[in-house]
Amino acid sequence: MRIRPSSYFLIFLIIVGVVFIVLSLGFPTLESKLISITVGLAVIILGIIQLLREILVKEKAGGPETEEQLPQGVEAGTILRRSGILAAWVGGLVVTIYLLGFLVAIPLFVLSYLKLHDTKWLAAIVTTALTTAIVYGLIEVLLELKLWRGLISFP
Repeated sequence: MRIRPSSYFLIFLIIVGVVFIVLSLGFPTLESKLISITVGLAVIILGIIQLLREILVKEKAGGPETEEQLPQGVEAGTILRRSGILAAWVGGLVVTIYLLGFLVAIPLFVLSYLKLHDTKWLAAIVTTALTTAIVYGLIEVLLELKLWRGLISFP
């Protein structure tokens, strides 16, 4: 069993998640501890799941895999362009969260992303409302933590 470079990256992310949780235990307030532990656990769980998927897929395939293989019919330039677009979406989300806060940025991001990717209006609105309600309900109501409101605050 040969470990691929992406597996090393996943192991690194899992270690970062563990370090993040350990360091967060020294934070002064319960709110900061809970948010840090939640994010750290999410990184660890998702990293372990993806690592297991890579290991299991490799064993089922039976043949050697190379990192240089591209999906059939897709050029390297196309993948690079798509990665740039994805990075722009994530960067836009981060900037919007910083300026307007989570409760404004999340619905804006979800709705605009879904509509620009040809989702019907009803499905986009329902998904946006559910996503916002889940984030608000879990974090603000259930955990009683205050999400970042942004630099530009609304009355």
